[in-house]
Parts: sequence; C-alpha cells; structure tokens
Amino acid sequence: MDGLLTIDPVACLRYDHSAGSISLRFPAAEMFALAGQAEQAMEILKRPVKYQVDPPSGGWRNPPGISSPPDANQPRTFTSPSEADLQKLPLELLRTMSRVKTAATIVPQLSRPFCSDLVSKIQTSKKPEDLQRCVKELAGALAITVKAIDPLPRNVSSSQPLPQREVNKETVSPVGAAFREALKSNEVAKRADVLISEGIQPSMLQATNAKLLDFLFDLATFTLDRFKEVAGAQAAGATASNFANSLEARRVYDMKPYAQRLREKYPKP
Repeated sequence: MDGLLTIDPVACLRYDHSAGSISLRFPAAEMFALAGQAEQAMEILKRPVKYQVDPPSGGWRNPPGISSPPDANQPRTFTSPSEADLQKLPLELLRTMSRVKTAATIVPQLSRPFCSDLVSKIQTSKKPEDLQRCVKELAGALAITVKAIDPLPRNVSSSQPLPQREVNKETVSPVGAAFREALKSNEVAKRADVLISEGIQPSMLQATNAKLLDFLFDLATFTLDRFKEVAGAQAAGATASNFANSLEARRVYDMKPYAQRLREKYPKP
C-alpha cells in the first residue's frame, strides 16, 4: 500500500467530494488499521497533497456584489484533506473499526494516537468552538473504545445478569491518560460535563467488567473534581446527580454503589 500511495499521491489521496472523485485515503487508512499499523492509519488520513483545478466555465466567481477575483480564469491550487475532513476522518475511522470482528484489538490501537493528537490540539486551541469539538471527540473516543473492548452480548434479557467479559483495562488507559492531561486546562475542565455525559456515562452503562467499571469511576471522580474546581459545587452536584440517576437506571447490572458514592461526594445543592 505504501508503494501504491507514493506512485501518484494526488491521484490516490485527493479527497475533495467532487462528482466522480474517488480517493484511496480512507480505504488505505482502513487497511493500515486492520494490519495493526495504527500510527500509519492516522498519518495517511492527515497526509497533505496539493493539486490544481482548472477554472469552471465562466471563471472563478465571488459572491454577488463582489468583483471577480484577479485569478478568475487561472487554475487554483487546493490542498487535500480539507480542514473539515481533518476534523471528521479520524473519528470516522475509529467508528468504522469499532464494527469489525477484531475491534477489541484495533480500536485501542487507534485511540492512542487519536487521543494524543486531540490533546495536542487542545493545548494549542485558540477558538472556543475548536476546543468544544475536541472535548466532544475525546469523550466519543472513550465511549467507542469501551464498547469495542467490552461489547454487550446480544439477545440478553433485561432481567438477566450480564456475564462479565474478560477485559484488560490497560487497553483503555491511554484514553484515560488523555482525559487527565486535557483536564489540566481550565477551559477543558469547564466543559467536563461533556466528558461525563458523552464519554464516561455511556461507557459505564456499557461495561460489564468490574475492574473496567472501577477504572471508569475513578476517571469520573477525577473529571468531576476538576469540574467542581472551575465551575463550582452546584454545577458539579447537578452533573453528578444526573450521572447517578442514569447509572441507577441500568437494569442488568447493579450500579447503585457507584451512584451512592457520587451523591455522597457531590451532593446536589
């Protein structure tokens, strides 16, 4: 695959959504991921290529009311992937790989470089909307990873106790480390309710392994502690209360001890 991509990088990696445009960028990343080469998979999604596009009939045009650009009839240089694709493709790859049979191995491999990259973006982010997107993606990475390593068995009655799956919680440790690193930022800590509601909460409603649940709960209390520091006891108490309610509602696994500990540590005002 590496050899093919180097023969004509533009033909292989151009990803511009135009009619008839076919790109090997995402399929190549899938192949690297399936081969256990997570770093290469993530790198190929981000590898830039430049290409020129001839002007359309009538030339390039500006919005109404703005005079035609000076290069209206000249080819323009574009870069692929676009900023929008750079934001979308890595998480899309993570979701895609979560549906394969070997997801329990592949997804944790991918989540490590994915989360590391997110932390770097968080540390350099200047725009609130970019920071919010990174926080949501970090939460999503945890939920996807936990679902991959500890999937719920199918066709289980809501009244049946869930069989506990053997899980190595170390496979999700890099995501937890990314949470802790990201939460060093007060701006991230102000958004810790998103990490709870979109990351830790669905993960605890998914997991069956006792050690994994304890790991997730420790991560939850660390996250709530930081939220309390920057947003106050009232905000942390309200978030913890909603979290506890959702845990108690889980019918096939007794989550009441976790819910009780949340209410004791973060009383609702």
